[in-house]
Amino acid sequence: MSDSRNLIVRIKKDSQEDNWLRTQANQSESIRALIKLVGNQIGNVDLKTFLINNAIDNNSVNLFSGVDTSSDENDSEKKDKYNNLPKKTKKVASTDVNKSNKGKKDSIQDYDSLTKGLS
Repeated sequence: MSDSRNLIVRIKKDSQEDNWLRTQANQSESIRALIKLVGNQIGNVDLKTFLINNAIDNNSVNLFSGVDTSSDENDSEKKDKYNNLPKKTKKVASTDVNKSNKGKKDSIQDYDSLTKGLS
């Protein structure tokens, strides 16, 4: 039995991830270094859950990104309109994320939808 395990990661051709990996002298070492860097900064927690919770806690999620919210309404009317929506918030535990991802689309698509609008 080996002391290591293999991980296969599918990367979309010509994506940001693909382009970054292609510039690395040793892709495996670069990925291991990234894992160590993230582990040292946030610990052994689910990264996707951390990013979601951190974005929500820091109010860095723009729900209206790319959506034209302008109309004849003035700003206070818009605020009232959107502030009156039901407020449902929930911090997601990593076990909840793992359960909800079973049988769903590829993690590449999940990552893309998670990070869309954060940069």
